[in-house]
Amino acid sequence: ASRSRDGLLSQNGDRTFTVPGDQRHLNLSALGLQLLADTSYTVKVYASNEKGRSQDTVLLVPQDGDVPAVPSSLNVNVTSPTSVTLSWQPPAETRFRITGYVLFWRALRLENQMYAWGEPDWDSVAVDQSSPVATVEHEISRGLDGRTRYRFGVVTLSTMGFGEAKVVDAYTEEIAPVGRVEDLTVTAAGPTTLQVTWEPLQL
Repeated sequence: ASRSRDGLLSQNGDRTFTVPGDQRHLNLSALGLQLLADTSYTVKVYASNEKGRSQDTVLLVPQDGDVPAVPSSLNVNVTSPTSVTLSWQPPAETRFRITGYVLFWRALRLENQMYAWGEPDWDSVAVDQSSPVATVEHEISRGLDGRTRYRFGVVTLSTMGFGEAKVVDAYTEEIAPVGRVEDLTVTAAGPTTLQVTWEPLQL
């Protein structure tokens, strides 16, 4: 296993173990390896015989402390019926350099009198962070509908990958009716009375 600390890979700790071909598991700690906390390990497994060896299967195993912390104080400022500005504070503590964030969102709609999330896939956008800031802001102004409940979320990106998500729900603003009223009719209901009828506009 190769050891990685602070985002740097060290080959000095490589160890190799040979096991029977039908064996399916191996407890590294039981073999006397002194594994360290807050450290990632790269595990490589391959099969071999007298003719050669297979391709490597490689897995990066993160230990506690390697996953970026969750951003805090996530707020949604609704700026128009179809746009919002998200703001949040970077994680207070992280062992690795933050490279950016991923924002994601999707709508919650009323269907058959039951609430269900809209499209199966989340919309998302990556936000780069080249230098540390106290508060991060980003505007979302595409693909949003007015008068709709959305769930917004943000995850931290670091040199070691993704962190856990921070989410918040918000409603977009009421949007002005689009189109015009149809089937407008006026009939005389009496000498001094008029009756007005129309087809309601779908809101």
